[in-house]
Amino acid sequence: MIPSIVGLVLLVLRFSWTFIRDTPLITGTSGFEEEALFSLWKCIQGQPVYTALNQSPFSGSYFNGLFYLLYGWLSQAAMSWTSLSEAWLPWFTRATTFALFLLTCGLLLRLMRSLLRGGGEQASSRGALVFTLFFATSPLLGWWIMTTRPDIAGLGAEVLLLILIVPFLKQPTTLRLASLAGIALIAWGFRQTNLGVAGCLVTWLLLHRRWAQAGLFAGLLSAGAAITLLLAGDIYAENTLLANTALPFDPTVGFRNLLSTLGKAPWLILALSLAFPPLIQALARKTRFDDLSAFLAASTILSFGWALLTSTKTGASDNYFFTAATLGGVFLFVRITSPSPL
Repeated sequence: MIPSIVGLVLLVLRFSWTFIRDTPLITGTSGFEEEALFSLWKCIQGQPVYTALNQSPFSGSYFNGLFYLLYGWLSQAAMSWTSLSEAWLPWFTRATTFALFLLTCGLLLRLMRSLLRGGGEQASSRGALVFTLFFATSPLLGWWIMTTRPDIAGLGAEVLLLILIVPFLKQPTTLRLASLAGIALIAWGFRQTNLGVAGCLVTWLLLHRRWAQAGLFAGLLSAGAAITLLLAGDIYAENTLLANTALPFDPTVGFRNLLSTLGKAPWLILALSLAFPPLIQALARKTRFDDLSAFLAASTILSFGWALLTSTKTGASDNYFFTAATLGGVFLFVRITSPSPL
C-alpha cells in the first residue's frame, strides 16, 4: 500500500499545481503537448485542423480525428459557458483528460468486479478497488492523466472493449462481435496505436479456428478505418499515417522505453512470466474459447509485443505500454485471486 499512498500524494500535488490556480498554466506537462494544443486552438477557431505539413503553419495534427472532435467541442463549450479567454484552453483540455482518466478507472473497477470470484463477492469488490487504486496511482501514468493527449481516452475505450469481450467469450454472437468492432474503432479513432486489445481478440479467434468471426471483426474494423481515411482525405492520411510511419526506427529508444515501463509497472514482469504457459497451451489448442484467464494471458504477451514494436522509434515514450500494463495487471490479479480458470 505504501507505493499507492505515495502515488496518491503525487497525484494530488500534480492536480493542485495543474488545476487549482488563479491564472492559466501555460507550461506544458508531457507528450509534446503544445502540438495538440495548437491543433485544438485551430479547431475552436474554426480553422482546418489537418493541413499540409510542407505548408504554413508547418505544423501537424498527428492523432486521429475523434480526439480533436471531442476535446475541441468540450473545450469550446466550456470556454463559451465560462466566458474565459483562450489562455485557459490548456486548463479545459487537461481537465477533459483527467475526467476521462476517472471514467477509465471506473471502467477498470467494473471489469475487475466482473472477473474476481475467488474470495467471495465482498472480498472481490475490495480487491478490485485496491487494484484499481494501485494502477491509477502508478508512476507509469504520471502526468499523462493531466496532459492534452488521447492516450487516456484510447485506454478507456480499450478497457470498455475488454468489458464487452467477457460476455462475448461465453456467448459469441454476431451482434456482440459487431459491437466489439465498433468500440475498437472508437479506440483507434482516438489514437492509431490503440489496437492492442482488438489484435488480441482477432488472434484468439484465429487460435480457435473461428475464421468467419475473425474475418468479420477484422473486416468491420478495417472498413470503418478505411471509410474514415477516405472521407477525411489525403491531408488527413498524411498527418495521421505518413508522418508517424516516417519516424525512424530506433532500438535504443525502444530499450529505454522498455526499462522505463518495467521500472514503473514492475507487476508486468511477473505477469509476463506467468502468461507464457497458458499461451503455449492456447497455441497447442488445449484451451477452451471461453477460458478468460488464458485469453488474458495471451493478450498480455501480445499487447506487450505490440507496444514494444510501436515504441521503438524516435519520439516514442512509455505511454505505448498503457494497454499492456493494464492487461498484465488484470491477468495477474485474476490469477492470484482465482487460480482456477474463469
